[in-house]
Amino acid sequence: MKRKYNITEVSIITAILGALILVPQIALAARDLADAASTAVSTATTIAKVISTLGVVAGAIAYQIPGASHFAKGTMVSGLIGMALSFGGTSILNLARTVFGA
Repeated sequence: MKRKYNITEVSIITAILGALILVPQIALAARDLADAASTAVSTATTIAKVISTLGVVAGAIAYQIPGASHFAKGTMVSGLIGMALSFGGTSILNLARTVFGA
């Protein structure tokens, strides 16, 4: 005896099968996205460390040029601020996580 399916039953079965197929794919995509975000943060931190160090070095070199002390001072201070943020930022975040329990 043949059973007739109505549209509601077919829709529910299709939704369940679709969810069973899509859930593992979403989990894999989430893992890949988390890996990509971690790599991007690591790359950005490395670039910030290099650029801030170069700013301090460029400021120190510019101090040797007559008449460029104002530019050198600004460049050096910017480099020092960048170094403080890029090298100390992770420590400050870890301290905040420890204090506030995040």
